[in-house]
Amino acid sequence: MEAFHDGYAALESNSWDFLVKLDGDLSFSADYFANCLGRFASNPRLGVGGGVIVYETERGLEHETTTDFHVRGATKIYRRACWEAIHGLIRELGWDTLDEVKANMLGWKSQTFNDIPIVQHRRTGAADGWWRDNFKNGRANYICGYHPLFMILKCVKRFFRVPF
Repeated sequence: MEAFHDGYAALESNSWDFLVKLDGDLSFSADYFANCLGRFASNPRLGVGGGVIVYETERGLEHETTTDFHVRGATKIYRRACWEAIHGLIRELGWDTLDEVKANMLGWKSQTFNDIPIVQHRRTGAADGWWRDNFKNGRANYICGYHPLFMILKCVKRFFRVPF
């Protein structure tokens, strides 16, 4: 995240319409950006968008499960007017939820493009390990202000998901 902020601070030109935040472990087709920007062109209220995360497995490409309105932090594209309305990203865990909440509250739409894949070569959280990744996610959920009942239900749901 710090690298993104450093890159944004180093921008020398103020003439841009879209800002893209990508993780370094992604690959995508040559027409990825054309396809994504086409979605923005067809919906002037779309403020945050990005492709669906997929993983290469022995069974082929598997889509990561997410809701249509949540764009994974690894693959976010911001329309400039939306970016300026939300005043950029907070420097805290949960930034990739709070940016969308702020955008949605201001009337912007956020959307994962489920038919535009982007391959992530390392599973989310793999760099941190299972325990550290889950602790980090819990802290991000706390920062986002998730209700305790929601968190209990989320834990119960994950309790039955493999690996246990």
